Amino acid sequence: MRTLLPTVTRMAALQKSCETALPVLFESCSVVQYDADQLVLACPNAALASKLKQQLPKLQCDLIRQGWQVNAIRLKVQVG
Repeated sequence: MRTLLPTVTRMAALQKSCETALPVLFESCSVVQYDADQLVLACPNAALASKLKQQLPKLQCDLIRQGWQVNAIRLKVQVG
């Protein structure tokens, strides 16, 4: 349980950083994984994923400016 708390805290901070960078697009999206400098985001539908995909360079730059080491961002569409 102790090892889980730092991970949850880091994911919550990363979610907040993403919401700060892209507030409108990130209302429905969430951070699902951050490992080996690769960020995985979940989107509720393909339309939102398409819009977010266009903003990934801005998101990556903003996250790097905030101190996150992000070399790649992948999107997953959550179905159901």
